[in-house]
Amino acid sequence: MKAEEIYLLLCLIKKYGLDSEFSKKTIEISEEFGVSTNTVSSLFSALKASQCIKIRELYALKGRGKNCYELTDKVLLIHDDIGILPEVMATQNPAIIRLLENDLSKLIKGTRSPINGSDGIKKRQPFRASNRLFLTLLLLHSNDLGVIEEISSTQIRKMMGNISAERFKSQLNTLKKLGLVKCHIAGMTGKELFGRTKGSYYLNIDHPFLKDSFENVSSLLLDFNDVTYDYNESTEVTCLIEAYRYTRDIDRKTTHRGKLKYYQWSRVMGESGVGGIVGFPIQSVIHFFRNPIFHDHLHQWVCQVASELMLHSFNSIGDLQVNQCSERLTQLLSLSKSVPLTKQQQVIDALPPLQRTKRLLDDSLFLNDVLSIDDKVQGSSLLYWQHIVLTRLILTLGFNMAERYKKLLKLSGLGEQRINKCVVIPVAVFEEFCFQYILQFILEGGNQKNTKLLVDKDEEVTLLIADRAQDVEPKLAIQDIEQIFVPKSAPQQS
Repeated sequence: MKAEEIYLLLCLIKKYGLDSEFSKKTIEISEEFGVSTNTVSSLFSALKASQCIKIRELYALKGRGKNCYELTDKVLLIHDDIGILPEVMATQNPAIIRLLENDLSKLIKGTRSPINGSDGIKKRQPFRASNRLFLTLLLLHSNDLGVIEEISSTQIRKMMGNISAERFKSQLNTLKKLGLVKCHIAGMTGKELFGRTKGSYYLNIDHPFLKDSFENVSSLLLDFNDVTYDYNESTEVTCLIEAYRYTRDIDRKTTHRGKLKYYQWSRVMGESGVGGIVGFPIQSVIHFFRNPIFHDHLHQWVCQVASELMLHSFNSIGDLQVNQCSERLTQLLSLSKSVPLTKQQQVIDALPPLQRTKRLLDDSLFLNDVLSIDDKVQGSSLLYWQHIVLTRLILTLGFNMAERYKKLLKLSGLGEQRINKCVVIPVAVFEEFCFQYILQFILEGGNQKNTKLLVDKDEEVTLLIADRAQDVEPKLAIQDIEQIFVPKSAPQQS
């Protein structure tokens, strides 16, 4: 089936279900669901050929009568390879219901079912059936925070009737232009890092069309409104990629890692070096940052770790214990997260026999190695220990990021609220200023609180709650934001 036919099938399944008769003319179905009459005829022909629909002719005294249709349960066996039809029938998601009713009034102003123009000529749908199908599929696979992870573009293309890669990109761009998708991390295959990864999609849950589908989700937005500072000039991962470039000779054939001892780190990394940590063994893992193509996935990794650490009340990484780590955090800090599947055995086999046997028997030993990193580990040339240091670096950056967001929540008056779920949105782009920092979360009790911290060109900071400016005493200043991003080191006691 084509994407438009799949969309129409979802519409009919949602409205009429199975084994329930409905009587409509082709043109009526076309106008109701915003598809062409050819799409209606093509779908019904396919359903009839596969015996998935019963058709009963009704006769009229004049003209052609309507047909009576009834979808049978065979449609689940023959036309639902991916198993979404039962989900469609059961869903109460307001946005999905609107999509399958062709109700675009909250998406495109003044639109319900735009078929005819003022001149009576049929106009093309501004948000076509294939677009509605794409968004429906994302919503069906979304978690409570509007995040779709671990779904490949190939899977989505298959669910949309095996559309081409070019058409997939066009569909995604349409959702981005309409502000429905806030961020997309494309899947990739890395030989040195990650291996084969699937894409991630972050829906804009503040969009009027999606808002009531996520009405228990709160958000925090820090918006610099294009005002630049030395601590928002890039991501931490961009800083590390630039540091690697610093170690390279002009001929690009040799690397001098010792130069990092004299490297002037950006304030993005904190006041005192990498991640605010003096003496971190960055030299042993800087080569992992040589390829900018990994930026988005490395930055997302940091954001994912930060999201999990937001749910804990640790004062330092030293407080973190293996048995206190959630299943999600353990997975994010595992060997399989950074090492491609095809190389994991090779990395383990390079260890001395005793260490190798232990780590094959217990996956938690990798996490224990990450948390108890020492000088011996830092100086090791073995690839296993390099991934230990890399994971510790990501954990450190994630911890610092989580601390920033906790302080921003406190600055916004939400510091005492308990968070059950949260996600840091990885909206930053490689080698560009980071003007927006976004946290989406679910508070214990389910109350929604949307908070914004807006910085203007005069360096004044405005706090908005539910889009209403708040009178705060003492008034918020840009120095409050700077202190959160670049905390001053505590003075040494003499």
